[in-house]
Amino acid sequence: MAEMLEMNYFSQHIQCSRLDKQDCLPVVGLLMELAHLAHSFGLVEMDHYIHQDPIKFNDPFLKKAMSAVVDIADTDFTQKVLYHYLLTGNYTGQPFLKNILIVETALAIQRDTPLDHIFSFLVPSFFGLDYEPNLLEIYHKFKISRGLNIEEEGPPSMQQSDSAGEE
Repeated sequence: MAEMLEMNYFSQHIQCSRLDKQDCLPVVGLLMELAHLAHSFGLVEMDHYIHQDPIKFNDPFLKKAMSAVVDIADTDFTQKVLYHYLLTGNYTGQPFLKNILIVETALAIQRDTPLDHIFSFLVPSFFGLDYEPNLLEIYHKFKISRGLNIEEEGPPSMQQSDSAGEE
């Protein structure tokens, strides 16, 4: 029953236009940057980076989420705290999408989820299939800009179909 209520709440609050989704892309870029930093240098270094640039990282929800990831060791407790902030904020539409992206990416960072899983699967899942190619393109450009391995990009099904044609 609790899952049903959560799904109902989620579906009522996440409804966004294409323009709303577009407005969330700068946050996705910041999340890519932070996830890369955390994976490469650790959570504490990511936290220092956020505090060094208060203009770039001016979103209070983003700062709170990343602080929680650094300060709370238990991922279940971190999830509970961040979802409480999300629920008590009573966000809808684009603000809800932005903040759920922050929460879920922060939790994935804390769990040390590979960047490809976060930005090829998790983040696009919040935008829907019709918007997924836009996010994959942004992630592809991010990986190129950081000199990251782009050969392993994309869903495994795409990789298998590409390699199957080569045999």
